[in-house]
Amino acid sequence: MRRKNLAFSAILISIPGLVFAAPHDGWYGGFSAAYNIGDGTLTIPAYVPSTYQLDPDGVGVGGFGGYNFPSSGVLVFGIEAGVHLLNTSDSVATAVPGETFSVDGNWEASIVARAGGTAGSFSIYGLGGATIMDLSGQYTGGFASQSDSQVGWTVGFGAERELPGGGFVRGEVR
Repeated sequence: MRRKNLAFSAILISIPGLVFAAPHDGWYGGFSAAYNIGDGTLTIPAYVPSTYQLDPDGVGVGGFGGYNFPSSGVLVFGIEAGVHLLNTSDSVATAVPGETFSVDGNWEASIVARAGGTAGSFSIYGLGGATIMDLSGQYTGGFASQSDSQVGWTVGFGAERELPGGGFVRGEVR
């Protein structure tokens, strides 16, 4: 399943006490909200047609934490981990009359490297790393639900702005 995480992690605020003196150096953490767009296919070899498109979309909430390595100048390098609970789902009618298959995104976690530049209290960055997502699927008609975790990769970019008093707000697209 491919997921376009318009992780418009719209409002991210650092946890007080985790941001150290330099705004782009040291430990940080916070909470996030995101809108996730899924894109995948379901293949049932015994059915005609055998391939069905699933697009599980929905919201996610979670937390993240990371470390920006001290640097001189305008470059920033760091590593970040995050976990989101997801509320993404979609269903599709199969070739059997009255039967549907639904898929739900339950949670996702990622660890990424970040690199970017700063100008005063504003920074932009690119990111890339590994992700794991837990999905569950269910047929109507009494079949048992199935759950599976898929490991993959993520790349993206973002921008953040330091707030007066120590927090920050950022937006990301992955």
